[in-house]
Amino acid sequence: MVCTSFYDIFSDPLFVLMHHTRSPFPCILFSNYHSVYSILELKSDYDYNSCPKINPIVLSNEFHLPQLTVKVTLIGLCDGFISILVGFSQRPDQFVYISNPLLGEYVELNMPKWDKRLHDVVYGFCSSQASRQYKVLRSAQYREVTELEVYTLGVDEKWRILEQGPFSHWGSFGDVIVNGALHWIKDHYASAMVSIYSFDIETEKTRAKLGDILCMSDSCKREYLDIWWMKEYGISESWVKLRISMNSIARPGLCNPIYKPIIFWNDGEILLQNNCRIEEFNSYNPKDEFLSKVIVYRGSAVVTTYILSFYSLKTVVGDTLEISKVYPKIEIV
Repeated sequence: MVCTSFYDIFSDPLFVLMHHTRSPFPCILFSNYHSVYSILELKSDYDYNSCPKINPIVLSNEFHLPQLTVKVTLIGLCDGFISILVGFSQRPDQFVYISNPLLGEYVELNMPKWDKRLHDVVYGFCSSQASRQYKVLRSAQYREVTELEVYTLGVDEKWRILEQGPFSHWGSFGDVIVNGALHWIKDHYASAMVSIYSFDIETEKTRAKLGDILCMSDSCKREYLDIWWMKEYGISESWVKLRISMNSIARPGLCNPIYKPIIFWNDGEILLQNNCRIEEFNSYNPKDEFLSKVIVYRGSAVVTTYILSFYSLKTVVGDTLEISKVYPKIEIV
């Protein structure tokens, strides 16, 4: 049973904004190809070099997420909301959930009619800080053209087709939202060029930029890892390269790992995940320029930055969609 006054405070966008800006420590979300299953708070007083056991918050079907028995793919995260694709992207029996696992709320989106000509479908999830609108993108990929569609929570009754174009992806839109736009990458194999596509969340316009990289890591050399940063958005001259020596990390086997930067944490250190051995994490300290292994989680999982939030789905979708609760005994009085 939840008091209405507290529920109203938690659902206020201003409370959510203040909670995000004053959050004492970051969180990361663990998922795999079958489920989204736990959240870990990266507390500042924890010794990640020696602690033998770390207990994340387990997302259960009893309190946090609905019971799902088919393949689950994490689409994206915004302000504590999780967007999940249930089913296979090449099959018609797929649907999308938006959930706040902290409150145990979720909503199923109305899906467009499946077209037999479809080759594949890719989804993205983003939000606008200006309008406080949350949008789900859908890239419907046919053999010769791709249609970009959008569904705005609490506004649209059905999916809207925005435009057509060669918006191909590496299986996902990703979760990089910078300067009010969602960004994803495309590799031009024939020309060895890289394109960054951006979707302006407010204007719903898409554009491509050749070579404009916001942040990328290059671990093709076994001796070092390069991380490129764009200090000023859209200014190619503002690129800065950070080179990290790999001498302190053993790299056995023939696999040349790809290190993915996850988050700034632990007083300015950079947390990285080894994509060849996803159970392995490393932390780079820019002060002493040292890279070390850390014990963040024992197990194999894909890691994504996450922010816990009390923001209710009801304040987003209103009466346009039916909100379900994993734990139906919760009442607002």
